[in-house]
Amino acid sequence: EVYVLDDGGEVDLDLGNYERFLDVTLHKDNNITTGKVYQHVITKERRGDYLGKTVQ
Repeated sequence: EVYVLDDGGEVDLDLGNYERFLDVTLHKDNNITTGKVYQHVITKERRGDYLGKTVQ
């Protein structure tokens, strides 16, 4: 299920539960997905940050 944060970010319902239980306001930047990690690695690879080394 999807939970919508105050800033409009759509996250898993579990994050919404944490927000309520801890009485804190979370934002979309408090959530990371595998896709975001992959995109970050791909961007760095295309920019040449890994200097041709294998990324694992």
